[in-house]
Amino acid sequence: MNLRCRIVLGSVLCAVSVCAVAATFRAEVQGDTVVIYSTAKRMEQCSASVMYSYKYGDDRRMARLECNGPAPAEKDYVFCKRTNAEYVDLKIERGVNGGCE
Repeated sequence: MNLRCRIVLGSVLCAVSVCAVAATFRAEVQGDTVVIYSTAKRMEQCSASVMYSYKYGDDRRMARLECNGPAPAEKDYVFCKRTNAEYVDLKIERGVNGGCE
């Protein structure tokens, strides 16, 4: 195998191994609350955000929940949440964007 192929293969394997330990995030609606959960294999400093909408009068308003902080080595850890009694008919509009250092 020539050097160029070895470099490419090494880079791919390195990227795959980094992705395997990175935290993952998901968002969920629970009544009048938007929750972002994290799952990580080791403690990491992370940030995550999710776009959601809620009914306001005859219209829908868009909002974003943004969080920064430690994501412990747990499955489905409540990374952050936002509750508001005015939130009616909450909907997640986009998947969670997140990353860790």
